[in-house]
Amino acid sequence: MRVSRVLGLSSVSFLGAACLLTATTEPAHAVTEFFAYGSGASIQTERMDDDLINPQEIKDWEPGWQLGAGLRIHSANVRMVGGKPMWEARIRAGYLQGKLADVQYEYSHLSDPVYDVSTLETADVTGVTIGATVVSRLTSSLGVFVGPMIERVKLKADYTRKWNGTVPDYYNGTIYGGDREADAEGTAIYGSLEVGARVEPAFSPLALEVFWVPRRVRMSTNQIVDEDAYKADFADLNAGIGLRASYDF
Repeated sequence: MRVSRVLGLSSVSFLGAACLLTATTEPAHAVTEFFAYGSGASIQTERMDDDLINPQEIKDWEPGWQLGAGLRIHSANVRMVGGKPMWEARIRAGYLQGKLADVQYEYSHLSDPVYDVSTLETADVTGVTIGATVVSRLTSSLGVFVGPMIERVKLKADYTRKWNGTVPDYYNGTIYGGDREADAEGTAIYGSLEVGARVEPAFSPLALEVFWVPRRVRMSTNQIVDEDAYKADFADLNAGIGLRASYDF
């Protein structure tokens, strides 16, 4: 039995929003500043159970984290709220890491030939992310944001099978019987829309953001299958919720 398996706005839309941020009734220039961030999240993973009689969708929530940096962009003439721009754009790039839920299977054959089989597949996710958000400060300490995100992830799975007892004749000399160890790799690209709220303590460059990803859309996927002919049961990444800390320089 198996258990388990990280929409975007167009660049034109974002550029349009960035232009609005810098538009004023008098000549102005954009102000750019750096920031760094770190985040932790719970990411929903989805896959289909391969049971031929009663297949079902399996959803799990797995941890993930990111580290990165970016640019803050706003007009020099934008209205200030508590000493901070009322509107600003944030463009960021970072490194992400997470995991997929383990896939386990156990089976006992009680008639001749007698044997027990157990398998375990574990999978890790690493990759890079690029995101852009538009922040609106409602008060000096509270703001909201929305923006697109693109993630390119690398998937790596390790598979172990333990076979106890007789290997049937029709399995001898094939990859389907006996102990086995294998691994597989793949890549995927996801697009998503992120929304959230930002809390900025007074007189502090440190802020906390609570973010929600309603859904991830898989834009492409690829799995490398080597001579061992092992194909991993990689899950898709979907929704997510998390907490991000950012430091404005």
